[in-house]
Amino acid sequence: MRVLNRRIMALFVLCFIFLSVFPAATSLADEMQYNPTVVSDKFEGWVMAAGFTVSSGILKNSWSNINGTCYYDNVIWSGKYTYQANIFNEGGNDANKVCLIFNYIDSSKYYYISFGGTNTNTVQLMKKSGTSDIEIKKYEGNYPIRTRSPYTTVKIDYDNGVINVKGIKNGSETVLFENVNDTTYTSGKVGIATSSSVGEFSNISVKGNGTNILLNKLSSNISENEEGVSVSTNIKILFDKEIDSASLTKNNIIMKT
Repeated sequence: MRVLNRRIMALFVLCFIFLSVFPAATSLADEMQYNPTVVSDKFEGWVMAAGFTVSSGILKNSWSNINGTCYYDNVIWSGKYTYQANIFNEGGNDANKVCLIFNYIDSSKYYYISFGGTNTNTVQLMKKSGTSDIEIKKYEGNYPIRTRSPYTTVKIDYDNGVINVKGIKNGSETVLFENVNDTTYTSGKVGIATSSSVGEFSNISVKGNGTNILLNKLSSNISENEEGVSVSTNIKILFDKEIDSASLTKNNIIMKT
């Protein structure tokens, strides 16, 4: 009996060692989780609409270019991630809109949060579908974004089709949209937009699950399939033990020619 107990104990020890050395297999999706901060104060990697410029870390347009969409082109987010930015609307009419865009697929497919320009503004969670702008939900109150000191921070939490949005002013949080379900677009890029208005955007960051980091090739001497070549990029890859898996495989990094 004692021999049997010793054998059982030894078996448990071996199982423990095996699981420690060879953890449970993870899917490719798990391996593709990482946590990049997407924007420097120079907004590298962004596709800019006409009339948008960057100064002192702030992206803005002018009254001669009041309509435009800009988006970060190098990462596609999906699953669970948080996108936030400081925003300001210079317009004085509710028709003067400043927007944060997420799950951007192309110019006719994406979600966005829209803020009117007055103190009694309209705040909407919207969906672009072809040429149509579809309201998913409207905030029941007003949430003006007309101060620079301090700026208003808007935080979008996306979790597999569930959308939560908060506004933050002077450290005080306001829930704008809570547990809104829409699975039309399940992944995409992030961006900003203005419609008939001038907006300012800064301190933009994304934390969560991304795929397809696109690295610009900086030397024409690097062949397409060459490995082990050091290049400089403007992307920071940060790991969070609560989100990320233990490793990031080279298959998740793609060279953009």
